[in-house]
Amino acid sequence: MGLPAPSSSSPEARLLIEALPNPYLVLGQGDQIVLVNAAAEDFFQASAAVLARMKFQDLVPFSSPALSSVRQVRDTAGVVNEYAIAMGTPRLGGERIVDLQTAPV
Repeated sequence: MGLPAPSSSSPEARLLIEALPNPYLVLGQGDQIVLVNAAAEDFFQASAAVLARMKFQDLVPFSSPALSSVRQVRDTAGVVNEYAIAMGTPRLGGERIVDLQTAPV
């Protein structure tokens, strides 16, 4: 199972997050990873404990549209969708084409 839910989350909310079939990450100050689900652990091939010691930019290439999406959401408090972007790191062993939904929490 992923990282413990923030104290304001209910157990039911945590169950819903864990049931999501897609990777789910919550970023805190400085883009520190503070919450992930099991699908994110599988996707990034790292445990929740390892991911909790990382920043989002540690997971994606510096030129990734995912990083600019996070910045845009922080700047505008809006939702940003990116489609068919390449996510690849040495840990992932090549690129995967993904759709990304980024939103403020």
